[in-house]
Amino acid sequence: MVRLTANEIVWTGAVINDSGEILTTSAALGSAPVADFMLSSGNQGQAWVTGRDDDLGLALLTPVNPTPPYDTISLSATPPTIGDQLGLLQYSSFSPALDQRITRVNGYNSSPIGYSYIKIQATDSTADGAMLINALGKIQGIRMPTLWLLQQQVCNPGEVCAVDAAQVGTAAIPALRTGRIVIRDITTSTDGPGDSPPALPIIFKGHFTIDGVDAPSGTQLYARLKKAGQPDYWESAPTNELGFFLIEVSAPNNNYAGAIVEFWTNGKLAGETGSYDRPAGSVVELNIAFN
Repeated sequence: MVRLTANEIVWTGAVINDSGEILTTSAALGSAPVADFMLSSGNQGQAWVTGRDDDLGLALLTPVNPTPPYDTISLSATPPTIGDQLGLLQYSSFSPALDQRITRVNGYNSSPIGYSYIKIQATDSTADGAMLINALGKIQGIRMPTLWLLQQQVCNPGEVCAVDAAQVGTAAIPALRTGRIVIRDITTSTDGPGDSPPALPIIFKGHFTIDGVDAPSGTQLYARLKKAGQPDYWESAPTNELGFFLIEVSAPNNNYAGAIVEFWTNGKLAGETGSYDRPAGSVVELNIAFN
């Protein structure tokens, strides 16, 4: 099991193979393409989002600096039976220790997005990404965020649901491995890093190359605002023209004035940076290269 942190939110993931791939829910990522992780061994690192689909509510991450050996856990190929007793393993912001509880399968819900969701007995926990573990030590399901379930019309208010791991293994994970990125405005229950209203965006645009070649249309570009005393804040946008980018960067509050703007793609950091120090609505011409 893996303790994940991004945007000052803690949630749960699992290492599913020896290469270190981490399966988790996607809502807590916000617009961030990376998350900090801590293994049960205490080893820590950063993981880059290989693929993400907010319509499914899932993400697949790959460690940037591998820290093997990994304590892996595989996905069950068969769904549980109603009445089965399962372990519920999760991390939360309240304790660095892995929280372990017992729950029971109450039923199933089908969904408009084609996946089956396991209804489980309610617990006091609200941790997203908690893993349902069967008697064979395999992942039986991944607990989904309550708000996401309601927005996707997957579960009724008051129900606790997990996506069936068997379907995740056969359909979702292969799609995420292709680099699929779908980011939606899925609000989490955690407040943002400031109380002041969001600032209007500054627009950065210019020539965009990767290893000396024009970046393909559709390449996902990320901008990170960095300022001492403030948590990192990310924006993202796919490019819509070969070799050029345009990304609107809007801080979550007015505390980011003067922040450095970094640009990232595919786990790489551009050598060029911008500054969040212009009037709202300004257009900044900047060429960026990833080597």
